[in-house]
Amino acid sequence: MANNLAAFNAEVWSKSIIMNLDRKNVMLPFTDRRFEGEVDGVGSVVKVRTLGNIIMSDYTSGGSISYQDLIPSVETMTVANQKSFAFSVDDVDKIQNDEDLLQLYAGRGAVAIGNTVDDHIFTTYSSAHTDNKITSGGAGSDGNGAVVTLTATTSGTSVYDNLVLAGVALSNKNAELTDRWVVIDPKTHGLLLKDTNNFSRATDKGDAITSNGVISGGPVGPGGVGMVGRCAGFNVFLSTALPRNGSTGKYIVYGQGQPIHYVSKLTNVEAIRLETQFGTAIRGLLVHQAKVFTENAKRLGYIYATI
Repeated sequence: MANNLAAFNAEVWSKSIIMNLDRKNVMLPFTDRRFEGEVDGVGSVVKVRTLGNIIMSDYTSGGSISYQDLIPSVETMTVANQKSFAFSVDDVDKIQNDEDLLQLYAGRGAVAIGNTVDDHIFTTYSSAHTDNKITSGGAGSDGNGAVVTLTATTSGTSVYDNLVLAGVALSNKNAELTDRWVVIDPKTHGLLLKDTNNFSRATDKGDAITSNGVISGGPVGPGGVGMVGRCAGFNVFLSTALPRNGSTGKYIVYGQGQPIHYVSKLTNVEAIRLETQFGTAIRGLLVHQAKVFTENAKRLGYIYATI
């Protein structure tokens, strides 16, 4: 009897993978994805308009009013990053397993894609505004070679003190006080756990109430996946994928809201019968790109710390 491949059609697979991807990705919630529908494939160019500032002028009673011309700036993002995935489901496994293999493999596939997406979005750390780059010299010094050796509670080098510097840097750029976030690694998380005066971690509900007044379910602040607590006005998230400068330093990425633009499209998701075995292969192509535009760079920063 021929296999029924209805469950493996491209539309179902795309939706299943995207659904799982949204649940498992740490950096994705910190991105603006409003332009995803404009991606046709690699080489697509996405245009983003940034509104200019309104200028206030003196006014004299009875005098004439000069009207400002509104000229938004236009920046472009070319989609150039491509990644593929492919795996097979053996007919014997399908027959002997009473689980929904589509959902099981969609979840595992989403983890792999999510790691790829996280790694790519993390690369935008270098686009942070210079004043938001915190090194051993303080804020504003671009730091390959000025690594901060973070501590738990030592004044000036504690994680808390450096997050205070990060908060000041964002405020100096007029970034909002709400929805501030930082992504740390396990070692930095361990240091924070020793700082019981400044690092707060209650329950999921407690953190939700503290961060944005949410009592019932739902994500905490922007994101929600991987949140481990709050410190110095930041929602703190944990990841093992922080970008590194070789074996010298790591970049603890922080920001406000969604300063990173990200576009993606799962294309050519398809199921095929394998010629050399009794099984079905699933494969697809992820086309995506992340970028930080000039104005949004003011809402993104990093702490350059020892690994």
